[in-house]
Formats: sequence, C-alpha cells, structure tokens
Amino acid sequence: FEKTMNSGSKYETVDTEWMSGTFSYKDEVEQAYHVLDMETFEDKSVPADVVGEIGDWLTEGQGVDFEIYKGIVIKVQMQGDIIMEIAEIKQAKENNKDVTVVLSNGITKQAPPYIKVGDKVEIDKKNFEIK
Repeated sequence: FEKTMNSGSKYETVDTEWMSGTFSYKDEVEQAYHVLDMETFEDKSVPADVVGEIGDWLTEGQGVDFEIYKGIVIKVQMQGDIIMEIAEIKQAKENNKDVTVVLSNGITKQAPPYIKVGDKVEIDKKNFEIK
C-alpha cells in the first residue's frame, strides 16, 4: 500500500488514549489476549494480530500499556524488562561460541556457552534476542 502526501495538505488528527493494565491470559479459541484495565478493572480482549510478537513473551501478571482508539485496543507495549529463565540447554555449537537454549516460555534461542539451566536472561524488546 503506497500513498503520496501533498505538501501543505492538512489531515485530521487522531485522538488516542494510553491505559495501563495487567496481562491475564491468552484465549486460544478466540486467538485473543486478555488484559485487565487497572483503572476500570474491565477485561479487554485484544486480538492476537494487534498484540503481535510480544504475545510470546507475555506472562501472567505482566504490566502492559495499551493504546485505545474509539474504544478499541490498537497497540500493546510491555512495561519493564523481559526476563526469562533458561529451562533447557539443547546443544552446543561446534565452535563452542553459542548454545541452543529453551526458555521458560518454550522459545528456542542462541545463548553464550556459560549459560546454565535456571539462569535468568534479559530479552531485547526490539528483536527478541538474548541480550
């Protein structure tokens, strides 16, 4: 989709609102994530495609910020750092530089060779790699 904007054109501004909440659970049937609005204590259902990749990293009780437009959640961001525990070490690479690990959320990543089961690692929010 491509749109050319003309210089000097005026566009209507869109008013959105940011709210804070807590991630509750993922509904596999609806393919939606449920967030508890901390101001109204209302349960908000957010489609998986709006949550995007961060859905793999959400844990119950995780603080989130969500952007709302006309009563609909249009964007979700995690509060704080993503910390995951190493659940399993699958294999070491031949070069002894990296190991393949399984994190507590079931995702497999590459990690430095000194990592051990039970260690906690920080995940980069931009590319979801171990920092």
